[in-house]
Amino acid sequence: MNCRKTWSPRRSKCLSRWLLPLVNVGSIEARMVRTARYKYIVFAAGTNREQFFDMENDPGELKNLIAVPALAGETARHRHLLEQWRKETHDEAGKRPTEQGKDKGGNE
Repeated sequence: MNCRKTWSPRRSKCLSRWLLPLVNVGSIEARMVRTARYKYIVFAAGTNREQFFDMENDPGELKNLIAVPALAGETARHRHLLEQWRKETHDEAGKRPTEQGKDKGGNE
């Protein structure tokens, strides 16, 4: 789901998971939560595994605010929203969405 294209002020949040294809690397799994003002992204690998953006003041997502002390509360809130969604949807990092929720035999 593309939260940028489907965002509406009536939504409280938008969450998604995806595989990001990278040249010469394969792909990197990621999770994201977008609220009215902020976007929080977690990548399964890489140097900047956590990213936090102010979508009102930085819609191009150029300045990662993950380490800004004044935003620690918002960062924690977004981490919690994402973790809550992952529990509710039985999301398992490291497994592609088609594999999630299946046992070793591929059964639901």
